[in-house]
Parts: sequence; structure tokens; C-alpha cells
Amino acid sequence: TTRAEYVPVAFRSALLYFCVADLSTIDPMYQYSLGWFMSLFRNGIQNSTASEDLPERLTNIINYFTFSIYQNVCRSLFEKHK
Repeated sequence: TTRAEYVPVAFRSALLYFCVADLSTIDPMYQYSLGWFMSLFRNGIQNSTASEDLPERLTNIINYFTFSIYQNVCRSLFEKHK
């Protein structure tokens, strides 16, 4: 099914979620909500480059979402942790 073909996106998203969640062990100020994460995830699906080719589409979603998480987390890091 089409749903099963999106497993790579789900795997990367779960990996990123737990990486971001673990940032709170560095400093308690680094706590991000599930709502924040889901909002970035939805934006990644909506704003990534569309493609008729499913493997290319999956790559586009993964790359867009990964970079989006990176940008947002970097923006919130304290200078001493950059």
C-alpha cells in the first residue's frame, strides 16, 4: 500500500523527534512540544517539492523536514552550545 511506502519518512521523523527530545538533557530550556514538532512535520509535507516519482518525493520530504528541524533547533540554541 501507499502508506507502507512512506515508512522511510516515518523512520526519519521518529529519529529526529527523539534527538530533539533528548536535547533537554543538555539544558532544561531545550524542551520542544509535540505540537511544535508536528507543525514542522506538516509544513515539511506541504512545502517540500512535489514529484510524481514516489522515491523522489520521499527524499524531498525527508530533506526538507530534516533541514527545517535543523534550522529551528539551531535558532534556539544558546551560544555556548552552538
